[in-house]
Amino acid sequence: MRSRRGFSLIEILVVMALIAGALLLVRPLFYSLTGAKLSEESNKLVRLIRGAYNKAVVSGQTFRLVLEIKVDKQTNQETNTYWVEASKEDAPATQAAAEEDSGVWASHDKEEKAKKEKYMKKPNFEKVKESGWGRPHEFPKGIRLYGMWVEGMKERLREGTVYLYFSPMGYTQRSQISLTDDPQARSLKVISTEPLTGEVSVKNEETPL
Repeated sequence: MRSRRGFSLIEILVVMALIAGALLLVRPLFYSLTGAKLSEESNKLVRLIRGAYNKAVVSGQTFRLVLEIKVDKQTNQETNTYWVEASKEDAPATQAAAEEDSGVWASHDKEEKAKKEKYMKKPNFEKVKESGWGRPHEFPKGIRLYGMWVEGMKERLREGTVYLYFSPMGYTQRSQISLTDDPQARSLKVISTEPLTGEVSVKNEETPL
């Protein structure tokens, strides 16, 4: 009766080398697929921003993009959503809302704030029904919001809600919106907007505020 023998050290090393080689071949393909998904999602957001900017000018309404990062304190589960809202109020009211949301008023005393509220009423925003813009959009698995900043904020937010406003006068806020497909955020798509032109650009890193 022939006795069984185990694998030799050389055979084990050969198998390990083959597995390592296969991983090296698959890894670039994996990252190219996830990178493509990240680019696709950032391009969707770019189109939405451009659409909201143009719609504000054409319709005479004030639009805003709502970006939200929520973290469940119990499960530590993070959800990332965005949608578009609109108001029929005028541009000065929008500026008041922008200042309040960005915390600009925090430095003013109550009396000064009360004076502003008399002639700068915060507009009432509602989710846009057409084109599905007002429906909260969630990113696909593996893609998430990493950072949010709009003009008037002191620093980027990694959690919370941020509003990016589009005035019917053709003005928007300067902003940086970061998306990532990596848990350590080593790969980024950073969407930036320019105030007067409404130009939207995409870079691979966050720039100084």
